[in-house]
Amino acid sequence: MTDKDYELGDEVEVKIIGVFKRADFDHKYIVAESERDIDDYAELSPDEKEELRRLYPRVGDGEGWFGKEEADYCMKNHRKTL
Repeated sequence: MTDKDYELGDEVEVKIIGVFKRADFDHKYIVAESERDIDDYAELSPDEKEELRRLYPRVGDGEGWFGKEEADYCMKNHRKTL
């Protein structure tokens, strides 16, 4: 999540702050710029959360938005993410 404008090819340091877990294990990770003072999905503003929910408006059984702890677990334990 950022308000900055970037050009194609720009490299930006980011940190994982959450995940949208999908039933097919094709999870979508939420990142923020490393310098941003936020470490978890729960810390996003309501507007930022709504912006993310518009990307994936349908949430099926076993799916949903989760914070950093669950994102770290998925990265380590769900083969498809590796």
